[in-house]
Amino acid sequence: MSEQVITEEPISDEKHSLEAEEYSNQGLDLKDETDDCNVIQTQPTSEVIPSNPSGLDLIANVDKFHIHQEVQLVEVLTVLEKCNRYKICNDTEQQLFYAKEESECLQRYCCNIFRSLRMEISTSSANGEIPVIALNRPLNCQGFLCPCCLQRMEIYCPPGQLVATIKEMWTMCIPTYEIHDTDGNLLYTIIGDCCHSKCYTDVHFRVLRDSYEVADIQKHWGGFREVCAEANDFTILIHDKSVSVMNKAIMIGAAFLIDYNYFERLNYG
Repeated sequence: MSEQVITEEPISDEKHSLEAEEYSNQGLDLKDETDDCNVIQTQPTSEVIPSNPSGLDLIANVDKFHIHQEVQLVEVLTVLEKCNRYKICNDTEQQLFYAKEESECLQRYCCNIFRSLRMEISTSSANGEIPVIALNRPLNCQGFLCPCCLQRMEIYCPPGQLVATIKEMWTMCIPTYEIHDTDGNLLYTIIGDCCHSKCYTDVHFRVLRDSYEVADIQKHWGGFREVCAEANDFTILIHDKSVSVMNKAIMIGAAFLIDYNYFERLNYG
């Protein structure tokens, strides 16, 4: 019986080299995947840049604003008239902006409600205060006795860029204002209550566009806080959801002009 001889085929050097190259490529692929994972893990998270660096993005979804004048103890205890300061909050009383008046001391005593002033409205950030809106009010008269020199206020947003002007219109008894853009086009008309010196009730100033009420500026009766602490409170209620962010900023400026024209006079020491 013959024996069957099994012979092993010698592995050629070429096959060895191919297998070695294959293992080497697999090792490189694993290394590349590991490196990619390391890059993903160590890559720093990119900083989210706000859509509106000017700060107006804070009021994009806000339809109700509260404006609170700060109580200044110096005015309560003395006859000194200081520059006014305000907090602007949303409907949950979360502070959005801070407003501070800049005016001459002599004008605050001699001209009182007619004084010229500049107001800066800013928001807080990690880098400090960011100016968002600037208001400029020149020295003018007010009321039906001075039809040629009525009140007006310029609104800059951002500060340095004029966006609108609020002008007092001559009427016998009903407070009326017009808001114009930089081209002189009429944006809104503001009509107030005939009697704006009311006690125990709110005073309303309706913001109209083509006879349609888009917003309501309400001055609240403040009681002891208003009479003795010399501080006023306002609410701006936006009815029209299509009002732009810029026009909301303009209405905030209009509320300040109304405050100085009609309700600052109650703050004599």
